[in-house]
Amino acid sequence: MTAPRRKSLTIATYSRIAIWLALLFIASGYALQSVQINLLTQSDVDSAFSEAVASQAAQALKTRLDDTQRLQLA
Repeated sequence: MTAPRRKSLTIATYSRIAIWLALLFIASGYALQSVQINLLTQSDVDSAFSEAVASQAAQALKTRLDDTQRLQLA
């Protein structure tokens, strides 16, 4: 039986490895950018929602205060 031949690393092998690493780096950058955009969009939605809830709560408290003042004057 002959011994298996060892595959030598050539410039083509190194360039393939470099290309795959570059593609992996680019793909991970796109994934992180997508996550960042989603978090920013969610932050905008959350701030708009909290602003609407705060204005509704302020209006409810103002109405309750006006009702209480009218009851005291009556």
